[in-house]
Amino acid sequence: MDRGKNVQTELTEEELRRKIERITREIQKVKEEGLKVYMTTVIYKAAVTTLDEDLASQIKRKKEVEMETEILRKRLNLLCLEIHEGKAREAKIDIEIAVLLARSAALDEKLATHSNLKGGKYLARDQGADNSGPNREVIEEDDEEEIVYKPPIPTV
Repeated sequence: MDRGKNVQTELTEEELRRKIERITREIQKVKEEGLKVYMTTVIYKAAVTTLDEDLASQIKRKKEVEMETEILRKRLNLLCLEIHEGKAREAKIDIEIAVLLARSAALDEKLATHSNLKGGKYLARDQGADNSGPNREVIEEDDEEEIVYKPPIPTV
């Protein structure tokens, strides 16, 4: 019987050794898996940190672009306002020119009518005379000369 006990004890020791080896392997596997999980976690944390920094950089750039866009919009609005003011000035000048041309035409007509009444003289401007060109001469008026109006001879 001692032998049976001894065999059973040996078997038990053998079983225990196998169990210890199996448990040791399982512990090693768990440690390796834990290390893998830890390494994977570190890698993912580094990736998340990089992505967070990239996102922060993009948000900052977006704000800068929005500020630049707002500045450019304000500048565009000012330029549009200047254009509208310029067009308004041009329209005002065009109106003033039209008024002056109308006055000038009325004065020319009045002078032509008045000149026709005084003996058929025409305006120098209507005859093509002007005082411009390479041979400009100073036109002096003789203050002592008296202009006498002679009515036309009536034809009856």
